[in-house]
Amino acid sequence: MTKEAPIALAYLVGTAVFTVVACGPAAGSGSSADPQAQQQTQSKPDRSLAVHREHFQRELIESGHDSETRVGEYLTVLELDWRRLQAMPIDQAYTITHDAVMRFPDERVRRQMLLSLFDETEDR
Repeated sequence: MTKEAPIALAYLVGTAVFTVVACGPAAGSGSSADPQAQQQTQSKPDRSLAVHREHFQRELIESGHDSETRVGEYLTVLELDWRRLQAMPIDQAYTITHDAVMRFPDERVRRQMLLSLFDETEDR
C-alpha cells in the first residue's frame, strides 16, 4: 500500500496540473477571454451584417435594373451602375453602395436608402 499512495498522489497532481494548464486562468465564468462568450458577441454583428448583405443582394438582383423602382432610382441617384455591382463580389458591391449612401447629404433620403437597399437603420 505504501508504494500505491505516491503513485496515486502523483496521478492526482498530474491530472490537476494538466487541467489547470488546459483551462488557463480565464476559465472563470463570464470572462471576456471565454471563447464561447467571444463567439456569441462576434457572431451577432456578423449575422446582422450578413442579413443586410443578403437583403441588398436580393434587392439588387430583383430591382436594381429598373430605374422605376425605388432601389433602381437610388442606384441612379448614387450614380452606381447595377450591372457593375452585380458583377462584383457581394461584399465589395455592398461596401461601395453603403459608403455612397452614407455620404449622401440629405439625412431623410439617406435613411430611406438604408432601409430600402439594406433593410437597416442609420444607427446600426
